[in-house]
Amino acid sequence: MEERQQIEAAYQEYEARQDRRKHPEGTFDKAGRWYPTEAEHQDCCNGVRNPSRSHPYSRMTHCRSIPHVAAVFGVDPKELRKCARQHRPPNREGGELYYKMVARLEDGRLVSIYNGRTEYVLGQTLIEQARKEHGGGYYVYNSPQAARWAVLPTNSRVRNAPQVLLRLRAEGNYVRYDNGKLAFSRVTPLEIIEEEGVVCHSN
Repeated sequence: MEERQQIEAAYQEYEARQDRRKHPEGTFDKAGRWYPTEAEHQDCCNGVRNPSRSHPYSRMTHCRSIPHVAAVFGVDPKELRKCARQHRPPNREGGELYYKMVARLEDGRLVSIYNGRTEYVLGQTLIEQARKEHGGGYYVYNSPQAARWAVLPTNSRVRNAPQVLLRLRAEGNYVRYDNGKLAFSRVTPLEIIEEEGVVCHSN
C-alpha cells in the first residue's frame, strides 16, 4: 500500500475509533480495567499510566488517539494529524449535538465534574472562547459512550457526586483533542438523557 493510502487508512481507523464504530483490541480484568492485547500494544503505550479502579480506561483512551493509531499503521503521526485536519474544518462546527457528563449536587444543580462551579442549566447557553491546550471552552464528546468513558482528571472536585449525562448543542469555534474530546465556545444543554444509570426519555 502506498504511503498516502496508508495514511488515509489510518485516518479512517482513527475516526472509527473516535466515533466508537470500531474499538481497539483489548480485554477487561475482573475489576473492569481495560488492557490492550499484545498485537494492539505499541511502544507509545509504555508512557501511559496503568489502568486503575478510578481510571479503568486510561489505555483504551490512548489507543483511540492519533499517536497510537499512527503507530499501529506505521505512519508519521504528524502526517495523520494533517490528514485529519484536511478532512475536518480547522476551527468551526455548527449546531451539532454532543454529550457531556456533569455532576448533580445535593441542591439539584448540574455542574462541571472538574471544577464543581460551572453550572449547566437546560436551555441556557454558556459562552467562553475555546483555546488550545485546555485554555478555554466547554468540553463535550460526540457520542454518549465517549462521554461516559472519558477519563476524569484526578483533581476533579466533585468526581464522587452522582453523575448525569447531558445532550447539548455545541457551536462556534472549537478545539479537537487527540482523545476525542472537543472544546467549544458555545454550548446549550438540551436534555438529560441518563442519570445514575437510568435512561431518561423525552416527551
